Amino acid sequence: MMYVMNELLELKARNYKLRKALGEKVTSLDSASILDIGVFADSKNGDNFSEPKGWDSTRPAGDLTVRQQGEQTVYKRASITARYIPVAFPAILPVEGYITRSFEPEMNHFGIDIAGKLGTLVFATADGNVIFSDWTHDGGYVIIISHSGGFLSFYKHNQSLLKTAGMFVRRGEPIATLGDSGRTSLGPHLHFEIWKDGVPVDPNAYILKVNS
Repeated sequence: MMYVMNELLELKARNYKLRKALGEKVTSLDSASILDIGVFADSKNGDNFSEPKGWDSTRPAGDLTVRQQGEQTVYKRASITARYIPVAFPAILPVEGYITRSFEPEMNHFGIDIAGKLGTLVFATADGNVIFSDWTHDGGYVIIISHSGGFLSFYKHNQSLLKTAGMFVRRGEPIATLGDSGRTSLGPHLHFEIWKDGVPVDPNAYILKVNS
């Protein structure tokens, strides 16, 4: 748990710099942290996201289909057309691939690992605001998205980042490419976490699976 706290402290420092750069009046004693504006963003702004400027209501949104292949489950993405509705959870799987490790909090593994091909697009699992997009020592290139309802989604070990902090993203929108970055990566994969009200939870409990 200690490395998680250290990473959050690092993110807090980056968030302080971001808020200051955006012109907010913050001081070194400001208690607002990554969790204050991320996990609890809905307590400040309500649970509603505004429709992005220039939104095309007929533009395809991401979804996924699932098929069995041997003893593993391969997740494929499909396209659906729908009017814009701010989507939180249940969420879609963020990348096409195989789940190689499950949620094991007792082993300090607070998400799931999805193995895939280097450079494969990683997608936002639900509508939200990017609150972190940068390099970390352990997680490599990391993106964190704040969603309504007290949720955060983490995307680690990316090869490249396609979004920057402060941007709004919708479910199914590309945010990164799958990689092998960071000290704790053991091969090309995405480490995906979901946090609810400051506590890591099993992503499998929130992923929307559509059988084909």
